[in-house]
Amino acid sequence: MTFFDNGPFHAAQAASSDFGMGLYFAYCLRTTMDKFTELEREYAEALINRDAEAIAEKRSELNFYENVIMLSTQFTTTAMPLTGAFGD
Repeated sequence: MTFFDNGPFHAAQAASSDFGMGLYFAYCLRTTMDKFTELEREYAEALINRDAEAIAEKRSELNFYENVIMLSTQFTTTAMPLTGAFGD
């Protein structure tokens, strides 16, 4: 048994781990959203230029990122319940 196996230090360790995971998840989601926004601009440009190959490519990439965002938001609402001082 170590110092962090139970008691207030265990709770603090769990809370800090949850916080770190939340920060990393937010970073990943933000990066994904930035890429999605960039792809939307590129897709609109391809539509204006009537470039069928680029339109198909960008639409495919947009579909991928839309699914990633959808899964991410489902993950945050179902798989990451609050724990620690505020979630008990």
